[in-house]
Amino acid sequence: MMDISVWLKLRQNGVVSDSMTKAGVKYELNYGVSLLEIKRYSLESNFSDDDLVDFWKSGVREKMIICTYSFPLNDIDIDFANDLAKGFRNFEIADLVAVNLLCKCDHAFNIALNYIKSDSEITKRCGFVILSRLLNSDNELILQNIEHILSVIQDCINNKSKAVVSGICRFLISFFSVNNTGNKVVDCLIETNSQNDFFKQNIWTEVGYYYE
Repeated sequence: MMDISVWLKLRQNGVVSDSMTKAGVKYELNYGVSLLEIKRYSLESNFSDDDLVDFWKSGVREKMIICTYSFPLNDIDIDFANDLAKGFRNFEIADLVAVNLLCKCDHAFNIALNYIKSDSEITKRCGFVILSRLLNSDNELILQNIEHILSVIQDCINNKSKAVVSGICRFLISFFSVNNTGNKVVDCLIETNSQNDFFKQNIWTEVGYYYE
């Protein structure tokens, strides 16, 4: 296994790093390495638990992304997930934690419900991304909790939480694709917000096509 410092220096891309920083995707350090290369290196490597903790705390983009592929799934519970959320520096890392790690662990559903209650918009959006990934495996659980989930969505709409919109859209699109018979609670959400400009411009334009 190539030492990570050497690997990073060999693959760094300053142009990509600078463009990400200008777009607001900020880390302590960003080498601009592609996600595909990071994934390949992660799967070919064997890092200790201490290595991974140090990587996550480092604030270095590539090291943090390696953690999303390498943290042991059996170690993840709500407390662990809450500690992870403290390191969410931007939407990229939060989304990768959701997709690569948290949605695959045994406590994914409860972590997602906990996340969408967070005051942090990044963490809240991460929770919705996890839920969107769980619809195929845990659809019944989600249906049992749909009123609570949609009440959080309504709060986001009322507060015009643009940062959470992407996660909400992912969840609703996945929900419509799995539950194509419709749902009265979802219908109520749509009807309630049919004249809401924030809903129409930021959510319905993305999800309306998928609604039957």
